[in-house]
Amino acid sequence: LITFDDLHFENNIAVGGGGAITIENADSSFFIFNNSNFFRNQAIISIDPETGERFSGGFGGAIYLVSRDTPLATIYKFESCSFIDNFAQLAGGAIYAVNDQPQLLPSVIFQNNTIMGITGLRFQNIASHPAQLMIHSETLPSNNYRILENGITEISGIASDQPFNISLQIQLHDLYGQTVEYDNSSNLFIKAENDFSFSSSVLNFVANKGIYTIKDVRFISTPGKKVQVSFESSLIPTFTYPREPSSLSKLKIIFHFNDCPLGYTIRENQACQSCKDGYYIINSHVNSYENCKQCDNKR
Repeated sequence: LITFDDLHFENNIAVGGGGAITIENADSSFFIFNNSNFFRNQAIISIDPETGERFSGGFGGAIYLVSRDTPLATIYKFESCSFIDNFAQLAGGAIYAVNDQPQLLPSVIFQNNTIMGITGLRFQNIASHPAQLMIHSETLPSNNYRILENGITEISGIASDQPFNISLQIQLHDLYGQTVEYDNSSNLFIKAENDFSFSSSVLNFVANKGIYTIKDVRFISTPGKKVQVSFESSLIPTFTYPREPSSLSKLKIIFHFNDCPLGYTIRENQACQSCKDGYYIINSHVNSYENCKQCDNKR
């Protein structure tokens, strides 16, 4: 047990994480912060002088917390503390935490803590590591989707090996439901779960301001089939002892592929195709693999 009482941090700047306090590699510990003030502290990013790109930092204007991946959680308890006018360049205007999240009693005060969001300066008190993938519901096709009882989204109207006619957006969130807006480089991977008939013309999608856009892609599977696919982000850490349900880190979607109608045949690439001129097919059911036959031009 480590107790911090009557602390006062004001006008501190860290090029990295935690303008006032950084706790890293905490191992099943117990920290109590009581009756302490954090005013106008900043966490800014460090820039690589050679490339001009962000090197690290910018998290937790006042406090940056990182717990080790251990069976027992580290506890950070805050009581009668004030976080006012702190700033983080990327996330967590007051507090940023990786793995174990702080316990904030009602006596804790947050006021005017900010980050530099995609639209400029905006309020944000606390943030965590990237943890969840969520569909932006407004980008779902209005008539071709439904939410199943288990919470999985099913999207229908998908034609095998044809352009995916939806611009579907998947958002990367932290544990507080906030979009990870600083992410412009992570990858979103797609794979089918125990279904080798499924493939995708694009295997990973790159984030733009914490959003992956699924477009300019062809999905391939057996016509008429329902395939459950999962999406995973390279920015979501994998914990051996996760504090949150591991299901949050993967997004599962069911793709319902269109049937091949009568008069069409299924090609080797699982796409539907009508017969070319001079050929015909007579099939008695949808999703037929029958070959087209050449027309008899004799009269």
